[in-house]
Amino acid sequence: MPVTHGVASSSLVRTAENGIPLGFAEWDFSFMAIYYVYIICNLEGVYYKGFSFNPTKRLEEHNLGKSRYTSNRGPWHLVFVTSFVKKSEALKYEKMLKRQNHVYLEWLIKSNRNEL
Repeated sequence: MPVTHGVASSSLVRTAENGIPLGFAEWDFSFMAIYYVYIICNLEGVYYKGFSFNPTKRLEEHNLGKSRYTSNRGPWHLVFVTSFVKKSEALKYEKMLKRQNHVYLEWLIKSNRNEL
């Protein structure tokens, strides 16, 4: 028998007895995608800025030589990650980062914007 739990004060979510919302498997979560802008750094202090759905997997790809620019310059380390709900905002932020100097990037890496 489904159980009803209050969520906020005015809405209700019907759940099975195990607490999983009814129809959960059929929900479309594509609208909840998170987009990441990241900065990686190598041992020589070179920064590379990029966009990804999964920055840790993307870092692996950089270190495996699957990116032309980073292939012979590693190993790379993830030093900055920030997330966005809108893909367009993430791409704008990445583009802005690509125009920034080393001093700004070092400041940004130490800032509260960094989600690492």
